[in-house]
Amino acid sequence: MGTSVDEHFLVELEDQENSRKAFHSALSLLNYRMRSTAELRKRLAEKGYNTDIIESVVHKLEDKKFLDDETFAKAFIHDKINSRLLGPVALRRELIPHKLDSGLVEKLIQKSYEEMPEEELVERLMEKRRVTKGQKLTQKERNRLINYLQRRGHTWGVINNVLGEWLVGER
Repeated sequence: MGTSVDEHFLVELEDQENSRKAFHSALSLLNYRMRSTAELRKRLAEKGYNTDIIESVVHKLEDKKFLDDETFAKAFIHDKINSRLLGPVALRRELIPHKLDSGLVEKLIQKSYEEMPEEELVERLMEKRRVTKGQKLTQKERNRLINYLQRRGHTWGVINNVLGEWLVGER
């Protein structure tokens, strides 16, 4: 009457169920927002899935084009430039945890700043700080402005050029 189930079958069944759960967890994470491959691997590992299952899920998602580091990097860079007016230094710093290919990151950052010049971002940040063209700043105000722009990840060369164009008595 009772049939015995072999141990191998049970292990295989459990692996299939874990794989299915991991895939649905990954889809849920990606449904919330885009993620890099490294970030998704980390999140699935935190949920307790083993490496083989995680790799299987990652490959399945890449095949279905649900997971793509280049698309993620483009969207991430575009968002940070347009919403926070970040410079290339800060962008590189914020991309580090995502463990993206450095060649890809550099190519995308360069392309982004060709489309939206860094000078324009610095000018927009200065306007946000209510600095106007032709304005005279004290040394203290000037230093605060420079520090603010550098914290936003802009390079000294660009900051210096924009300040020279905008402020009275510069250069």
